[in-house]
Amino acid sequence: MSAAALALEEPHVLTGPYEPGAPATAPAVSAPMTAADIPQVIELLRAAPQAAYCEWEDERLLSGHLAHSSDLCRVIRTPSGRVVAALLAGSFGVRGSISHAVVDPGHRRLGLARMLAVDTLAAFRRRGVNRIFLAAPAGTARGPRAPGATRAAGAAGFGQAVPVMLGYVPVAFAFGVLGHTAGLPWWAMLAMSAFVYGGSSQFAALQLLAVGAAPYAIVLTTFVVNLRHLLLSAAIAPRLAGWRRREQALFAFELTDEAFAVHSAQYAERAGRPKAEVFTFNAAVHASWVAGTLAGVLAGDLVTDVEALGLDYALPAMFMALLAAGIVADRRGLAVAVVAGGGAVGLTLLGLQYWAVLVAAAVAATFGLAIAPREGRREDTDEPGTEGAVGR
Repeated sequence: MSAAALALEEPHVLTGPYEPGAPATAPAVSAPMTAADIPQVIELLRAAPQAAYCEWEDERLLSGHLAHSSDLCRVIRTPSGRVVAALLAGSFGVRGSISHAVVDPGHRRLGLARMLAVDTLAAFRRRGVNRIFLAAPAGTARGPRAPGATRAAGAAGFGQAVPVMLGYVPVAFAFGVLGHTAGLPWWAMLAMSAFVYGGSSQFAALQLLAVGAAPYAIVLTTFVVNLRHLLLSAAIAPRLAGWRRREQALFAFELTDEAFAVHSAQYAERAGRPKAEVFTFNAAVHASWVAGTLAGVLAGDLVTDVEALGLDYALPAMFMALLAAGIVADRRGLAVAVVAGGGAVGLTLLGLQYWAVLVAAAVAATFGLAIAPREGRREDTDEPGTEGAVGR
């Protein structure tokens, strides 16, 4: 079961300013609905035309529904006990349905509905449900953006970016110095960092440009070096399934090894991350790479020996810090990391430096799947689907 599929005894908790006037650390908790919540839930449904609430769905009917679906119907309460979000669902055999989901207008755009959906999907999985019917009225409107929600998400994304930025700036600085030494114009160096945005491929291209290699050789080399992004993008793609195409394209443009590591760890803990958090992280680390390149170009005449500064150690050190910070969370993750790292080093020593990361990652991923518990493997591959969605 994925990290987002939390047990009912351990409610899904989201930290953020979800209640007006509450501190930024006030927790929003997804919990099973109780009979005491029904009057507030009905009030929420009646106040939201998009919820398609029917008057015959009274307290008696909902109480009867809770008798056999108490684990599927969930609410989010404020610390004062007020219900600000609710989701009604049910199941019949291996088929499930989500009939109503509503969030108080003053608490929208905080990920509350997504939190409810994640926890309800976890309950569906525990029941053995493998197909879900979701009905959404056409033209369902989006609620107003909650005050400060985007700002808080952006601050969280920037905080996650700081360790990566500290690793990017020294390496980009070295790239700028080497490019200046090779005689490339400053604008070409900045353009490469802004549009290519690939550390190893940029260094490889720089070496080929310095020796006067043909353009096709530079393009082919860059393509081979960046083949590992096929694995990275395929692994992160399910997290972006509901995004617009242009948002997916922008995310893909700024996906790097380090960004993948951080996003994977964050999505494993919180499936409903705000887009503002994700894009702030990507923009911050990208900007640090360009800024480091500019600093290297400007300091090109002052630095004569880049290797003496030991800047090439910045990225490996950053990756080790990211691993220690929680990306490797158990023995299986540690074993996969050892196989991937050892394989990459071994293949590099054998002279396969451009294929080392791609092959080692594929072998390590296969190894991780092979040693995964059978139950966990089934839950990871048999995610409940949705069908019959109407509207957006």
